[in-house]
Amino acid sequence: MELYLFVFTLSLLSLSNNIAYYSINGDISVLVLGIVLSFLLTIFLILFYITERLQNKNCQRIFIPALYFLIGLCFVFEDPDVIRMFLPISDIPSYMPGLLSLVLLSLTTKNKLFKGPDSSFAIIILGVLSFCLVVGQSEIRGRAVYLFLGLIMLFFESLRVKLLQKKKIHVIKYDDIPIDKNCELEFEEITTKLLETVDYLTSILSDPEKLDQGIKASITNIKIISHNLQKKNNIYSVKPKSVTKNMDEQDKIFIEESCFGPNMKNPPSVHDHSIKIQNEFSYGVNELMGLLKNISKDWNFNTFFFSDCSNNNPIQLAGLYVFKHFNLDEIFKIPDIMIKNFLKDLEGTYMNNPYHNSIHATDVMCSHLFLLCNSQLFRYSSSLDIMASIISALGHDAGHPAKNNRFLVITKHELAIEYNDISVLEMLHASTVFKLILNPESSIFMNLTTDQWNLARKLIIEMILATDMSKHFDLLGQFRGKYKSPESFELSNNDMRIELLRLIIKAADIGHAAKSIELHEKWCRRVVEEFYTQGDIEKKLGLPVSMYCDRETTDISKSQAGFIKNIVLPLFNAVNFVLDSEFIESFCVEQLKVNESFWVQRRKSIRGRSLILKDAEYVNYLSNLADVRDPDRKPSLPDKCLT
Repeated sequence: MELYLFVFTLSLLSLSNNIAYYSINGDISVLVLGIVLSFLLTIFLILFYITERLQNKNCQRIFIPALYFLIGLCFVFEDPDVIRMFLPISDIPSYMPGLLSLVLLSLTTKNKLFKGPDSSFAIIILGVLSFCLVVGQSEIRGRAVYLFLGLIMLFFESLRVKLLQKKKIHVIKYDDIPIDKNCELEFEEITTKLLETVDYLTSILSDPEKLDQGIKASITNIKIISHNLQKKNNIYSVKPKSVTKNMDEQDKIFIEESCFGPNMKNPPSVHDHSIKIQNEFSYGVNELMGLLKNISKDWNFNTFFFSDCSNNNPIQLAGLYVFKHFNLDEIFKIPDIMIKNFLKDLEGTYMNNPYHNSIHATDVMCSHLFLLCNSQLFRYSSSLDIMASIISALGHDAGHPAKNNRFLVITKHELAIEYNDISVLEMLHASTVFKLILNPESSIFMNLTTDQWNLARKLIIEMILATDMSKHFDLLGQFRGKYKSPESFELSNNDMRIELLRLIIKAADIGHAAKSIELHEKWCRRVVEEFYTQGDIEKKLGLPVSMYCDRETTDISKSQAGFIKNIVLPLFNAVNFVLDSEFIESFCVEQLKVNESFWVQRRKSIRGRSLILKDAEYVNYLSNLADVRDPDRKPSLPDKCLT
C-alpha cells in the first residue's frame, strides 16, 4: 500500500506543477489538462491495485504492464513543456519536467511492482518519447539531456538487477572501459551519441544475444558524454575547429575573427613556476614590514589595523608590497612610478562606504593570496596568474556605490542602463580597472606581450564578474559537477585554473565569515550598516525593501548563520575539495563552523527579547562597539612613503 501512496503523491506533485504554472503564466489549458490527466492517473492506479490483487496471472501479465505504461504516459503529457508542442502556451520552462517525474517514478517503483524487465523498458520508452518531444526547445535542452542520461543509468541498473536475479551475471566495470580523454564533442555530437545509445538499447530488446555488446557500447557512450560534459563550460558552445575544418585558410581566418572574436584561443601563459620571492625592499615601507610580511601567511590579517597604520591607504601600501614581494615589477618590466600611480588611482575609485571600501578590497586581496599560496594551486600558477589575482582582488569593488545590483536595476540607475542590467556593479568594477590600466600614467601592462595582455584581461574580467552573487549557485554547481573526483583535477590546465581562481576570489570576497570572531563581527557590523542604509532609501522611494536591508525586521543572527551555512561553507568545501589544503581546512572551514555556531547560540541566548535594533538603538549600538584605541593615533608610516 505504501508504494501506491508514493505514486499518488507523485501525481499530486505533478499536478501542483501545472497549478503553479497556471498561477504564474495564466495558461488555463495547462491547468485543465493537468487535472484531467491526474484524474486518469488516479483511475489507472486504482485499476492497477485491483489487477494486482487478482489471482489470474494471465490477466496480470497483460494489464499490469499496460496500466503501468499508461500511468507513465500521464506524467509525460502532464508536463507543460510537452503540452507546448501541441497547444499555444507560454514559452517559460516547466518547473517539474516530465522526465524528472519518470526518474522519480522509476526510483519509487524500483523492483517493487512485478517480476520481469517490463517496467524498466516501459520507463525507457516513455523517457525516449518525452526526450524527443522536448529536446527541440533550446531553453530546456540541457536539462532534458541530463535527466535523460539519469534515466538511462537507472535503466541499466534495473536491467543489471534483473539479470543477476536470473543468474546471468555480466561483469562490466565502468572504470575499465577505455575512452579517448582528449576527444571534444559538440552538442550535436553529444545528441548523436545519445541516439546511438537508444539504438543499442533497442537492439537488446530485439536480440538478447547482443546484450553484452549493447550494454558495453551504451556505457562507453555514456562515459564519453559524461567526460565531455565535465570538461565543457557550456555544452552549447561550438569549437572553431569543428566549424572551419573544411574551409580554406582565408575563409577560416575570416570566420574565426568574425564569429569567435579575439579571445577565440586561450593565449599561452608564462609558466615560470619558479616564482621569485623578494623579502628585502628599498622603497620606504620597512616601517610596516612586521605587518606586511604576514600577507598571504596570516588568514586573520587585520586590515583595519593596517589601514590605520598606512594613513588609510591600504591598497597603495599592501599592493606595492605584493608587487615587489612576487617580483612582478621585474618580471613584467613595470616602472615603480606606474605601479604607484595605478594603486593610488585605484584606491581613489573607492568611496568612503562602511563596507565596500579600500579596506575591504585589501582584505580580499590578502585572503585571496592566502588561499592561493597555501595550496597546491600555487605550484601551477604563473606570475601572470598572481598579478591578475592581485589586480582583480584590489579592483573587484572599484567605484562601488554601496547599493546592490537589484537596487540599481529597480531604480533605473544610469549604471544599470549603461550595462543593460547584467552584472551591473561587476561590469563597472572591471571597466574601471582597465580604464586605469589604459591610462598612460598608470599603464602597468605597458610591456606585456599581446598573449600576456589577452590572458591577463581574460583572467581579471572572469574573476571580477565571478563576484556577482547572482551567479553564485551557477558557478558553484558547475564546478562541483565537473570536478567530482581527483582524476578530473588538472591544475596545469588553463581552463581549470581559471575556474578555481574564480571560486577563490568569491571565497575571499565573502571570506570575512571565516575570519576570527572579532574580525567577523566587525565586518558584519559594517555590511549591516550598508544594507540598512539602502533599506532606508528604498522605504523613502516606496520600493520593496531588499532582504536583510530592513532595520525594523532583520534578524541579524539568523541571517548570518544562514549565510554561512547555505553560501560560504559549501563554497569553501568545494574549493578545498580540489585544493586539499590543511591550512584552508583548519583556518577557514573549521572557523566557519565555529562562526555559524556562534550566531546560532547568540540567537538562542537573546530569545524572548527583540532581535531587532531600531534606528536610534542601532546607532547607539555601533557607537558602543567602537574600538577603544585612540582614534587620533598617528599612522606608523611617514607621509613621504605614501607619495
